[in-house]
Amino acid sequence: MYKFCEISKDNIHEIENFLILNFNRPKVFWKKSIYQYIKYKSFSNQKNYGYCYYFNNKIVASIFLIYDTLNNSFSLSSMYVDAKHRSKTISFVNKVFMKLKDEMILDFTATEKAKKLFSHFGLKEACNSLYIKIPSKPSKINFFKLSKTESLKICREKRIFYSNNMRVIASDCSGETQYFIYKDISITKNNYLRCLAFLVYADNYEKNTINDLSMHCLSVGKVHIDFIDDLNLKLKLKRFSVLANKSLPIFHGNSELSIFDF
Repeated sequence: MYKFCEISKDNIHEIENFLILNFNRPKVFWKKSIYQYIKYKSFSNQKNYGYCYYFNNKIVASIFLIYDTLNNSFSLSSMYVDAKHRSKTISFVNKVFMKLKDEMILDFTATEKAKKLFSHFGLKEACNSLYIKIPSKPSKINFFKLSKTESLKICREKRIFYSNNMRVIASDCSGETQYFIYKDISITKNNYLRCLAFLVYADNYEKNTINDLSMHCLSVGKVHIDFIDDLNLKLKLKRFSVLANKSLPIFHGNSELSIFDF
């Protein structure tokens, strides 16, 4: 018999083992990611971690729900259904979406199978790629990195969770301080070479500012990436896409991309 349950502190580590067994990612990735997610749940005060299906007291399906305090939305993450129980996928997802009635729902890094599945529940492709921004002219803005204490303060003010490998930089232009929050992402699954700087939040995302931010990233050995389809010179990263059931926000301050150990 199938049993639909919340993911809570009582079974979160059981879910962790289920994901380690079924996803092609190192064990350390899930250990670090779920540790950060547990901290994030305290930060966001969300009800639970998500939902799962049990069959004869064994987990056969699970999905995380991440409540974004910045955008008042939920993003789906790390969904997996055991191969022997795939016939119950629609039933499982339907129960999850019933819990999210009237909420804004997002799904990141969606595969073609995920796009087809979630389209039945009103999610459409809102963005089909991340963009690598390439600076086309010299920077006019000077940026400086904040200390961890200052970074924590700014993240709290912006309602963004300060996770591992996150950086906050600032500019002081015309006497006005503006803040920009990055999460450094690895280009490999073993988490080496964290050279992708994902723009989590920006006080100013005007075209010239994004150009200058991308130049600053290059100066510290990083490559600026974001979801902003502007007029800057850019390359598409097709492995990333975003599904949504409502108008897509500019920034995704609290999602699997910023919280998990990518």
